[in-house]
Formats: sequence, C-alpha cells, structure tokens
Amino acid sequence: MAWIDWDAVIAALDGGHLPASGGEKRIVRIAASLATGHPVSLRDAIPGLDSRSLNLVAAASKVRPSTWDGRWLAGDPRSDRGASAAGDTCRRR
Repeated sequence: MAWIDWDAVIAALDGGHLPASGGEKRIVRIAASLATGHPVSLRDAIPGLDSRSLNLVAAASKVRPSTWDGRWLAGDPRSDRGASAAGDTCRRR
C-alpha cells in the first residue's frame, strides 16, 4: 500500500512543480482537505468542476470522521503498526 504526503503535494502544487489543470488542482486541494484537514476554500474550489468531479467530491465528503473506523492505510507513518494487514483501510462502518 502507498500513502500520500499531502503537505508535500500541496507544497509542490503551490510551487508550480505539479503539472495540473485548474480543475485537477482544485480536486487535489479538496482531497487534501478531506484527508488531513488541510484548509481549502470551497468557494474557490467548487466552481468550474465538471459534474463527474462534483459527484466524486460529494461522495467523498459523506465519509465523516465519525464514520471512520480509526485505521490508516498500510504503510502510512501515522499507523501505530507501520505496515498492516491487507484490508486494514480507512472505510465506512
């Protein structure tokens, strides 16, 4: 399993080192916000997204911290076990 260093992704995005369209940049910022609480202005991020992207954002935003089972993806440094067993993922209850 892989994990994403969202701080590094946002730094690369802000520094112009991550080639992406405007919509892709907005999706990355929304994903970082949902994953780690990285601040994002939905007023700036939502307008201009196509219907597929809007549906994906809406679906992803339904997974709230209260429905998260507390487990990180295998290999994520925040996991207290480091590498974990298959199926040990972030998912809805």
